Amino acid sequence: MKITATVRAALFLSAAAAPLALAPAAALSTVQEANAQAPATTPRGTEYVIPDDWTMTVENGTYVFTLPEGDSSITLVEIEGAEDGPDAIAKGWAIVNPDFSLTAANETEIPGNQGWESGYVANYPYPPAERRFAQAVALLKNGQWTAIFADIALATAERRGAQFGQFNAGLKPGDFEEVSLADNPTAELTPALIAEWTGFIEGAMADLKIPGAAVAIIKNGQIVHSAGLGVKSVETGEPVDTDTLFMVGSNTKGMTTLLIGTMVEDGLIAYDQPVTNYMADFKLGDAATTEKVLVKHLICACTGLPRKDLEWVLNQPEGTPASNTFDLLAATQPTTDFGELFQYNNTIAAAAGYVAGHVLYPDMEVGAAYDRAMQERVFAPLGMDNVTFRVSEAAAGNYAAPHGLDAEMNAAAHTVDFNEAIYPVRPAGALWADIDSFAKYVANEMSGGVNTAGERVMPEAAVFDRRAPQVAMGADSHYGMGIMTGEVKGLPTTFHGGSTFGYQSNYQVYTDRGIAIVMLTNGSGGMGLIAESFDRFNELVFGDEPDAANDIERAVEQMEEAFPKFWEKLDRPANADMVAKLAPAYTNDALGQLSVVTEGDRLFFDFPNGRAEVATRKEEDGSTSFVTFEPSFLRGVPILMRDDGTLVLADAQHEYIYTPME
Repeated sequence: MKITATVRAALFLSAAAAPLALAPAAALSTVQEANAQAPATTPRGTEYVIPDDWTMTVENGTYVFTLPEGDSSITLVEIEGAEDGPDAIAKGWAIVNPDFSLTAANETEIPGNQGWESGYVANYPYPPAERRFAQAVALLKNGQWTAIFADIALATAERRGAQFGQFNAGLKPGDFEEVSLADNPTAELTPALIAEWTGFIEGAMADLKIPGAAVAIIKNGQIVHSAGLGVKSVETGEPVDTDTLFMVGSNTKGMTTLLIGTMVEDGLIAYDQPVTNYMADFKLGDAATTEKVLVKHLICACTGLPRKDLEWVLNQPEGTPASNTFDLLAATQPTTDFGELFQYNNTIAAAAGYVAGHVLYPDMEVGAAYDRAMQERVFAPLGMDNVTFRVSEAAAGNYAAPHGLDAEMNAAAHTVDFNEAIYPVRPAGALWADIDSFAKYVANEMSGGVNTAGERVMPEAAVFDRRAPQVAMGADSHYGMGIMTGEVKGLPTTFHGGSTFGYQSNYQVYTDRGIAIVMLTNGSGGMGLIAESFDRFNELVFGDEPDAANDIERAVEQMEEAFPKFWEKLDRPANADMVAKLAPAYTNDALGQLSVVTEGDRLFFDFPNGRAEVATRKEEDGSTSFVTFEPSFLRGVPILMRDDGTLVLADAQHEYIYTPME
């Protein structure tokens, strides 16, 4: 489960991104309609694609890509005579938008990638009320700089994230040749190789300040290595072992779709039948939308349903029934057409599990029915004997505590209580598992229904049919049904990640090599650790060019530069004049009650699901926002106060207005 209270698209930020360039076009002025990502080439030889429904205008050496919503654009221009990346960006702004006045919140060098020798990125935050962001990128090739400028509405960024991936991957120098690992041999998984890999991970954990992790390697459907690394909590120092429970987050979705796959093969449910055939009172938005929803639409991330996580992240306190999932869906309308774009929504995936449970056990409460179905059809057959959906059960035993970074950039343990919010939508992301149980699930993704004891426990089609692409996620990746498919430099893969409050998980199956790797972490920044750990595995086992260690060094440098800047902009304690304007409590129909609490000079907002500590921040437009900063997984969420005394909290595609309570 990927949980974000606010959304910021990273168009070209990471070292893995593929930022690009375009060449000048003299005094040419044309408009070109998108045509199914058809590749084109600039006069200099740079290749690019225009994603579906985008338009491109070329005028006086600038290429302006306009997104269908009309509120967002990306402009590419080649710069003459730039000394370095910052100079190229400055010269580019003078061409693209001479009046641009936002101050960069952070700037960083990025390594060469996809044919570019090096790059430089600057990010510009708009005031929160404007709900947009800007980014500039300069890219170097043969002594020449190309600059890219994005000015994007957050709502558009969320809807079209997959298309940004296509755009990034499609823009590259014409002489670029992708490195392929397809013909490389697979190294033997010797004890020495495994020790080198885990040693890299332990070093990266220390650098990135991730306290604990668990890893597994699977070969030909058998777990050949599993281990706990680091500690369960920085407060106790107790080591992680192979029985330690972590949250697997959205990898629960794949297990839920596996349940449905077994039911499809048994003739109990069908992917292409309306959901209302199985649950008559199911609703998604309006009646016309509801009629179109097939079972596969619940689990394909292709229904056009936007994220709406705030409503359950903040307002599903302990005791909220599973049926609340259907209330949330009934009040949500897709923002793109079915099958048009990849949009990731947790609530509809939760509904899939509850519908399946209801089909099997119609007389049971939907949550209990789902739990029973998962135990009988997934956990027990696969031998996943150390799993639970309950936070209280996990926290009562051998579990890894969630962590984030404190203000001094040290790992700090947090309460696990916020993860209670996930339990009512548990088919989407609430499972706790130890590394061996999680690895047994992944082994089944390789074997097609044969468990690690060598027994066939489900039909092959129940497993592999879920891989069928349902919607594009990027240039070479697709979402199936709780499964992602793609390739790593010519190696076909299936994979999926998971993220909850203080936990990150991921796995990668190399489908034509009979190998998989699995990883669990208990730090909010664990995805960076996992990505580089997987890259290091590729280097050791498949002969990829070594760069993971350098990526870790760069990540640490960027963290050390960016982290203090966030805190420097906060007023702690919160501005007294702003605090004085707050009412004692506020309410919103969807998010529930927000209570204002002061303890000395500290300010807290109490939500139904838990407490956040709050500072204030002066924005570039002169306004002042309230900003959450603890716990770390809610850090940086802006809450605005309007002149009428209401508070505004927003995600990318929704705005929630809190009104003062009398």
